[in-house]
Amino acid sequence: MSRLLTLLLAAALLLSCQAPSTERSPFALADSLRLLGNHTASLVHYGRLRDSLAQGGDSAALWEAELWWSAGHMWLGRGDSAKAALARARRLTGGDPRREAWTQVITSISLDLQGRYDSAKVEVARAESLARELDDPELDAAVMDATARIHAFTGNHREQYRLDSIAVARRRARGGEPRALLARELHSLGLALYQLGRASEAIPLMEEGLTHAEAIGSDDGIARALVGMALTYQTNGYPERAGELLHRALEIGERARPPQLARMAVGYNNLGHAYLEAGNPEAARPYAERALEISRSTGQPYAGVLARLNLVSVAFAAGDTARAEELLRTSLALSDSLGYQGLKGYSMLHLGLIAASRGDAAEARRLLASAVSVAESTAFLAGQYEALEGRGRALDMLQDTAGAIAAYGATVELLESWRGRVALGDLQIGIAARRLEPYEALVRFAIARGRHEEAFGFAERARARVLLGLMARREANPRPYSAEERWRERIRDLEADTARLAALADTLAAHEAGARRRDPATGAARYPVPVSLAEARAVLAAPGRGLLVYFWGDRDVFGWWVARDTVRAARLGSSDSLTSLVTFLQRVLQSPGSEADWAPVARRAFDLLVAPLTAADVGELLVVPDGPLAQVPMEALVDGAHGPLGTGRRVVYGPSTSVLVALERAAPRKRWDRAMLAVGDPRLREVAVADPFRDPSAGPPGPLPHAAKEARAVGELFRPSGSDLLLHRDATLQRWLASDPGRYRFLHFAAHALVDIRRPERTHVLLSGGDLDLVAIQRLRLSAELVTLSACETGLGRRFRGEGVIGLPHAFLAAGARGAVVTLWRVEDRYAAEFMEEFYQAVAGGAAPAAALQSVRRRWAADPGPRSHPARWAAFVLVGGLQHS
Repeated sequence: MSRLLTLLLAAALLLSCQAPSTERSPFALADSLRLLGNHTASLVHYGRLRDSLAQGGDSAALWEAELWWSAGHMWLGRGDSAKAALARARRLTGGDPRREAWTQVITSISLDLQGRYDSAKVEVARAESLARELDDPELDAAVMDATARIHAFTGNHREQYRLDSIAVARRRARGGEPRALLARELHSLGLALYQLGRASEAIPLMEEGLTHAEAIGSDDGIARALVGMALTYQTNGYPERAGELLHRALEIGERARPPQLARMAVGYNNLGHAYLEAGNPEAARPYAERALEISRSTGQPYAGVLARLNLVSVAFAAGDTARAEELLRTSLALSDSLGYQGLKGYSMLHLGLIAASRGDAAEARRLLASAVSVAESTAFLAGQYEALEGRGRALDMLQDTAGAIAAYGATVELLESWRGRVALGDLQIGIAARRLEPYEALVRFAIARGRHEEAFGFAERARARVLLGLMARREANPRPYSAEERWRERIRDLEADTARLAALADTLAAHEAGARRRDPATGAARYPVPVSLAEARAVLAAPGRGLLVYFWGDRDVFGWWVARDTVRAARLGSSDSLTSLVTFLQRVLQSPGSEADWAPVARRAFDLLVAPLTAADVGELLVVPDGPLAQVPMEALVDGAHGPLGTGRRVVYGPSTSVLVALERAAPRKRWDRAMLAVGDPRLREVAVADPFRDPSAGPPGPLPHAAKEARAVGELFRPSGSDLLLHRDATLQRWLASDPGRYRFLHFAAHALVDIRRPERTHVLLSGGDLDLVAIQRLRLSAELVTLSACETGLGRRFRGEGVIGLPHAFLAAGARGAVVTLWRVEDRYAAEFMEEFYQAVAGGAAPAAALQSVRRRWAADPGPRSHPARWAAFVLVGGLQHS
């Protein structure tokens, strides 16, 4: 999520607390209006109460009126009025612990809206301390909500989820509670799940919150739920559905009497940002302008600053730098005067980049230094990252190479110092593809200076960082925390204690190092650390073997060739032009009936991606792909002198060089109890529950008429050394697990697999009565020499820049398998069965998997019939499986 989207989400997270005393008749109407989100109307009544109580001497009631008068102004973005009223409320607490606690709760919310998260934490901690001595369920809930807000804004979504779960459970258990409060808590819990990547779980909670809001006629609650659902759909790749929900939210705001302008400003800003994210800035313009108009008419400066920042993006897209600068300076002035630290830092950052683009070094350095300082004053890691990375970009533009390298290096150190949180998915920046810019820049600088080993090191650090985060995810199926997960939780809790944090991080690192020593292959997949170029060369560059490594950045594509006596690195071209070539190649390779001839395109790809790197003709290629190249078989690239690579060379893929090194070092198991466990043509059950994120155009998996025959043929080949078959209705998840797959040398699936590129942990192999998903696979303890997934697109998964594709083969490597044969596209059932039977005939005869694949490809490519097209032979690739190559 971009930093601006995080700030937009902050606007959507505004909450109301239950009044300390809702049953007091003078406050009943004002409180009910506030709980419905009608802050404009509630302010009128709180104002009247405040004015009347000021004459009566009832300090407790006057404190209550001042507190909620302050909160109303705060939720409407009127910072000065809110600050003054809150100061008056604070003076009226009179030492009463209950009043003090409630005042601190509202103060903490005010501070986190300004981006002053450390100060907000102090206030809510004081409130929590006082609440322990009081028997006040609503105060407890308010403290919990305020704490969860801070965790939401600082990226600790696991802790936000924990607190919101408790709040919702308590609210439901009490029964008869205000539905408006339950709706808000469900909304916050849904947003926490959304941030953790559990979107399918988030949507039902938001829908339940929507139901409560509709039941009580809360237009504010309805709009809030719709906006949260829209954000979830947008992030998961359904912009049309997101747009529908946002438009509906705005319609509700428009028809309300009085119109819900506060929520409308949030909705317009989010809709504008949605169009910006979709690459349509002109469509975004009217929504941002409308949000700005509303903010001016209602005195909501926070919404106004967000609208201006959306318009900044519109201006940049139109090439109107002068307009962008004007808007940024206005935003900076407003943010500075109102204490909006996050928005202030964002404005400074982009003003600094504008100054750098026009060569004003002094102004750029001043603004970027201030942006970094502001970011460091908060606990907002995404803001700190963007400020540091922005300083690197600015210095790069100013041709200050040394300064840029230092800034990018600091950015990388920041990312990697938070690996404990990153690995648990608490902050998405560690596992999202958007955070590789500093690595790409450092690779580019090192290549330009001829420092190939240094460049390789940065590329591999990027790979290991992303794989670590994804392999450690356990969101789909919760389980008791392991020791390392508990240590990472404690790392999160000790953020402010540098010395203890460093000691605990060392403990975690030592644990992971021990895991890698005890079981090198599994440990490397679960806890990968970057290897150096020298180490990779020493371990992998055997005679007759070479290593091709790619790094696919936003701007450029880089590659390395590593052989025993040669190391070569080069910039291969711009990512845009090479992406177009590779995408076209992928399409023609998969289409045997296409009018386009695949061979010239494959030859062009070889000339651009392989020829500049390879220094010698070798018998075996180890390939670490990246970007779109991870979904194209290198075997199909045509060397003009020798034909397709896959017919003349053995090809093995790796998710990273570090994992390949570990797999090469691992001693293979010499004995297994059984040779083969084969699954064929499971009978699939109907999906009973609709998945809101499933592509509606995708039909149910089709029949596999040759799958059972394939499994029988494979099983028969290994019958002398022990093979077991699970076919049709017997091919259940329970039977497969009960067979103890860890005792087999080969595991084979002739079955459907479904790949979820938006949520990798939902990728799974379909079995009868249950699915084998990524998380379940990673929990296995395998020793298989090879796992074969003869199914549709099993090699695909979520593609991450710097890491390639994350999916089924990675999960099996993490579980202990030495290698996996997977498919990159749909292969016709008959051809898949024939290919697999020939492949296993070679393996059963003693051939290594890579050599067996090569021999089948060579025969098929030379076949005079339809088997010669790469659509039928190039889709099968080997990931890992080195030790027997």
